[in-house]
Amino acid sequence: PADYVELGELCRVSRGQVNWGETPSFGALQGTEGGQIFADTPTTSHTIALENLTPAKKYYFEVLATDLQGQQSFDAYYGFTTPEE
Repeated sequence: PADYVELGELCRVSRGQVNWGETPSFGALQGTEGGQIFADTPTTSHTIALENLTPAKKYYFEVLATDLQGQQSFDAYYGFTTPEE
């Protein structure tokens, strides 16, 4: 199953990015799941799927957007727990 991160409506045409992981360091710790997913098509709305997540586990993510002028903005850190199987 996949969990989806809705980046929502952006003020400007932007590329999206989600950093995610089992810890707020987003997979930077050895032995933890995590990484980055990019939505490279410039638009004002993005949806990114996080797939193959472990059931009943807490994950963290942050959302970043980079507009066509290279200005970057990000949202706060969020967390969610996947449902049990």
